[in-house]
Amino acid sequence: MSVRATYYLVSSLNWFANVVPMAVSVLLAQSRGLSLSQVGMYGAVYTLTIVLLELPSGALADTFGRKRTYLLACVLALLAKVLFLGAFDLTGFVLYSLLWGTSRALSSGALDAWFIDALQEREPGAALQPALAAAGSYNLIGLAAGTVTGALLPGLFAWLPSDGAAVLTPLSVTVVASGVMQAAVIALTALLVRDPRPASERLAWRAGLAAVRTVVADAAALARGSRPLRLLLAGECLVGIALMTSETLWQPFFAGLLHDARPSAAQPGVTGLVGALLGTTAAADARALGFVLGGSFAMGVFGNVMATRLTRFLKGRDALAAGLLQLLQATAFGLLARQTGLAGATALFWLTYVARSGWSSPHLALFNAAVPAARRSVMLSVLSLAGFAGSFLGSLVLTPLAQATSIAAAWGVCAGVLALGVTLYLALDRLARAAPRSDGHRAGPAATSQESA
Repeated sequence: MSVRATYYLVSSLNWFANVVPMAVSVLLAQSRGLSLSQVGMYGAVYTLTIVLLELPSGALADTFGRKRTYLLACVLALLAKVLFLGAFDLTGFVLYSLLWGTSRALSSGALDAWFIDALQEREPGAALQPALAAAGSYNLIGLAAGTVTGALLPGLFAWLPSDGAAVLTPLSVTVVASGVMQAAVIALTALLVRDPRPASERLAWRAGLAAVRTVVADAAALARGSRPLRLLLAGECLVGIALMTSETLWQPFFAGLLHDARPSAAQPGVTGLVGALLGTTAAADARALGFVLGGSFAMGVFGNVMATRLTRFLKGRDALAAGLLQLLQATAFGLLARQTGLAGATALFWLTYVARSGWSSPHLALFNAAVPAARRSVMLSVLSLAGFAGSFLGSLVLTPLAQATSIAAAWGVCAGVLALGVTLYLALDRLARAAPRSDGHRAGPAATSQESA
């Protein structure tokens, strides 16, 4: 099998495996006695684990081998799913989070690096952008298919006990399916991925760890010395808070709306969207939640298209485009917090994905323009860490707030946080317009990225 086919197959199946339980994972934890605060707590452990291991795991992949590191990540992911299946208290879910976070950190970039190296070796001169764009499309297909599968599975196993004390329930069967698919990913990786690099010796391990320390120090100095980078990292952190709030709280929020919208015995003739999606079982709720989540992926694609047109309309003012899309996301969260109907809430939840996906490309364009090519990889890791830092902060603050007050209150705070972030992009836009280039045109943030602190 070709390098392209191998990468597309393994990567998309891995995303499929990971996303199967996503539509019901928080509901499953709640059915086993966890509160929203506790869900946020083990989510914070997961995020913190990734933050701590993000950069060291990259050095491990470079020294130990990309295939070996990815296989280790997949094995740990399978073990994490086994732990999740058997977790019935906070301790069990924390152990799951530690293992799952370690797996995600190890897998981050390992298979991607293997693919780029193998493609350039076997197809010298091949353009990377079309190949990576195709990979993104296959991954989206895997995400959508996994979401639909996870939404339908509980209905197929509705005969299982729904008691939270049971290991196998209509909701937990999604975790079993995820584990089976993860085992398939392990087998395919072992059979199809060819990475002949020998295992590193102990000296290489030490050199790799020393290199991580040096690179991290360089990245910190670069960020401290550049106002645009500081603003962009702050923006990434704020959006990380929004992303965590969305991913953690959407399931119980919509589950509550589904319960309120479900027809009672006195209302037998419900039609339309509610009648099509709702019933009287947890399986029906899972189908509805899968519809909500699956739709959000499609809306994300639309957001990317909208961002391209917006930046073109604004004549390349990426900072202004990112700020406007950030404002749209803040508005969507603010309105979502006030919704009591299923249809309106679904539309606004999708709008948050439209805005967040659209914001990403001008934000990344600004960031890549502000970093030197020699430090691009590590600075992208720093950007990722900023997002995870926001996610960790949101897990510690906003999920307890949702528990103590309401999910709507937490989303209202999230809207305010995002609105605050708009000012960061307005400042970036002012910097870009105030920095003339030698040809008389205005420069982007890259022109001011070496500004001294």
